[in-house]
Order: sequence, then structure tokens, then C-alpha cells
Amino acid sequence: MNLNKAGIIPIRVAPRENEFSSLTFLLMSGTYFYIERIKNGK
Repeated sequence: MNLNKAGIIPIRVAPRENEFSSLTFLLMSGTYFYIERIKNGK
């Protein structure tokens, strides 16, 4: 989905004060990608 690519943008844009939030978002995104891979059977 195009939403996956768009979801990565905030990590690069996020200021350093939001480093923890960025890491949390990255973890959530990684989990989402993993689930999508299982659904797609790849």
C-alpha cells in the first residue's frame, strides 16, 4: 500500500527531541510490515 511509504516520512522529518517517538513509530511500522508480509505470504 502507498500508506506504507508515506508512513516512513515522519521518521526523517521528526526533530531530535522526538527521538523516542520516532523509535516507537519505527517499531510499530516494522511490526505492521511484518504482519503484511505474513498476509501476503512472502
